[in-house]
Amino acid sequence: MIKISNCWKSGRVCLHCNFATALSAGARLRAAAKFAAADGQATLEYAVVAGVLVAMVIIISLFLTTFSDYDKRVLDIIASDYP
Repeated sequence: MIKISNCWKSGRVCLHCNFATALSAGARLRAAAKFAAADGQATLEYAVVAGVLVAMVIIISLFLTTFSDYDKRVLDIIASDYP
């Protein structure tokens, strides 16, 4: 819906100014939609990075427990007394 208003130049009703106002309102809506899409993209990127961080912590803790158990076995073998 185009709102009829007075022209800022002449002070009379002007179709050109009303058309430009309608376009600028559409442009504002498109800009708001792009901002919302960018906000969703940032949230998705944050979630992906958080997921990768959690996966890395799990993998590192798995390596730590695996190699600490292996380390204990090797130290037991080295520390054993041979007759």
